[in-house]
Amino acid sequence: MPDKTPTTNKRKPPANAWEPGQSGNPKGRPLGSRNKATILAQEMIDGRGKELVETALNLALSGDTSLMRCLLARLVPERKDAPIRVDLPTVESVADLPKITAALLAGVGTGTVTPSEATAIANLVEAHRRASELGDVEQRLAAIEERLLGGKK
Repeated sequence: MPDKTPTTNKRKPPANAWEPGQSGNPKGRPLGSRNKATILAQEMIDGRGKELVETALNLALSGDTSLMRCLLARLVPERKDAPIRVDLPTVESVADLPKITAALLAGVGTGTVTPSEATAIANLVEAHRRASELGDVEQRLAAIEERLLGGKK
């Protein structure tokens, strides 16, 4: 009767295998060294940067739209974030937070605040609410401990 035990394809590593964390090529390429192609390209460009920029500008100005798009992306990068001015009510307590969200909704409704800006501000309001709530819980817990332990710690 043949043996029906499953076999695994795991092979035993050779006795001279590298230890965990040890480099497979300790005398390999030094850290920070550059690729030969990069070095060659840099050598070709060195001293001719002004000429290259002028040629690229001339090509872009003559109608090369992909080059024009590339140059404009470098000159005027896409705006990631910018400060905005929003008049919000003063926050005295957590009870005032709905006034802020109402002001944000009104700003989105009138177009003075974009939905993404309102979302970012609402996230800040929510973080403030959580921090206030945590501070309140901490104070209440300290008062309970004081009452139960009577100052013994």
